[in-house]
Amino acid sequence: MTPETSQEPIEFTFQGRRLTARLARTDVVVPGVTCDTRKFDETNSIDLGTIHLEATPEGTCTPVQEVMLGENWEGYEPKPGNGRGRLVVRRKGGRWDPPYEVNEEMESFEPVRLEVGDVMQWQAAPGSELHPFEVCKPPFSPDEERFRTLEGRLEPPTTS
Repeated sequence: MTPETSQEPIEFTFQGRRLTARLARTDVVVPGVTCDTRKFDETNSIDLGTIHLEATPEGTCTPVQEVMLGENWEGYEPKPGNGRGRLVVRRKGGRWDPPYEVNEEMESFEPVRLEVGDVMQWQAAPGSELHPFEVCKPPFSPDEERFRTLEGRLEPPTTS
């Protein structure tokens, strides 16, 4: 369990609906990245993953992951302590979204919907922690391959 992990239920709003989420499991994704999977009291059609990227001088990243099952919404709640960084997304077919920059001072952040074939990576800014979340439909199961891990770091093409 990470220091940020709480056994206490948390309140979470998704698509305008207020939900109560309870900790189901904590996994070390890679060194420096953990994910707390939380189940909702009100529905079993979705679940919540709260992701914790440790601060490092170069900036910690989640693995590059391709969505293999269902739908995911990648999000960030702008508030003190949630850090700064970005979400990088390459859509199925190769089209890149502009990087989604996130920080504690922004007013809001609309979750980004990902589908099968999309590839994503969260990247903390150098020296900053980052605490994004993901909502998964169907809920996470360790027996299913929701994501396929790819090598490297996602770097969108630069525009001139």
